[in-house]
Amino acid sequence: MIFDYINNLSKYERLSDNLATALSFISNTNLQNLDMGKHSINSDDIFYMIDEYKTKPSVEGKLEAHKKYIDIQTMISGSEYIGHALLSNQKVLRDYDELYDYALYQGDATFIKLVPGSFAIFYPNDLHMPGIDEYKTDVKKMVIKVRI
Repeated sequence: MIFDYINNLSKYERLSDNLATALSFISNTNLQNLDMGKHSINSDDIFYMIDEYKTKPSVEGKLEAHKKYIDIQTMISGSEYIGHALLSNQKVLRDYDELYDYALYQGDATFIKLVPGSFAIFYPNDLHMPGIDEYKTDVKKMVIKVRI
């Protein structure tokens, strides 16, 4: 996992070409003006989703993991906590779904707070539990999916 602020995005552009494209998109786009839903940046290799929702208490959250895509999560408005744990021997709640590229797990997590101006990158070994806040706050968030 990488957790940092948007003004430091250039530090991570050398990790991969697809990641550099996604980070450049974040740097050069007014996130407030993006439409809801799923949108392509580079076919199925890099795409983003804009969603608005209410956060939920941590007891309702589940850890998720992906195999085909790296997640870059960026808060547009509001804030939420995201749980994180390294994939090891957590209890599987839902086996890997190849079509939707995710599996669900149960286990302990350490939480970071995602606020506007910050981002988190989650690799396949990074379990993450997004959308958490005990106060059920309104958020608007972008998740960019980057093919590995």
